[in-house]
Amino acid sequence: MWDSEYWGQDYWGADYWGEAPFIPPIVVTDPDLAISIREAILGDMVITPLLSTYLGDPAVFTRTPVPGGADYPMIVISRNVIKVNQDGVHDYRPTVAYQIATYGKNSAPPEQYRAISTIAYEIRTLLHRQHNLSLTDWTITDQVCSGPVDQPSADQITARVVTLTARLAQLAA
Repeated sequence: MWDSEYWGQDYWGADYWGEAPFIPPIVVTDPDLAISIREAILGDMVITPLLSTYLGDPAVFTRTPVPGGADYPMIVISRNVIKVNQDGVHDYRPTVAYQIATYGKNSAPPEQYRAISTIAYEIRTLLHRQHNLSLTDWTITDQVCSGPVDQPSADQITARVVTLTARLAQLAA
């Protein structure tokens, strides 16, 4: 039964190679929305005046640790905190999530604490169910925010965190 005459056929003579065409694997790199999130935040005219500056730009960081000379209030965008694949046969559909934290001094006048809350809610409004992020070679099919929630912190620093969950899609080439 396993000689060359029957290779590629099942017991009943069906041709495996014709019934199940080879689909090449999709070779992709993990998508990174951090820069696109940062650009959207920097373009918001409510958020940027409330932030401190670092080297002449509003204090929005996409890497940790934050530079030692950075002052509060600031925004820190995390790396992707989850990755779930909801792939199809001919497409690649990861779900990614980023935590966008706003930090400020709790010992400062109450204006800074209120500014932190205002920034966090504005981030949610800016990104929740909007189509304002872009990513080369990807389609963003859905973006949803949760929060803001208070995050425990030390040394009289207060934090509010918004989590952005995005579903992406990329068709096989």
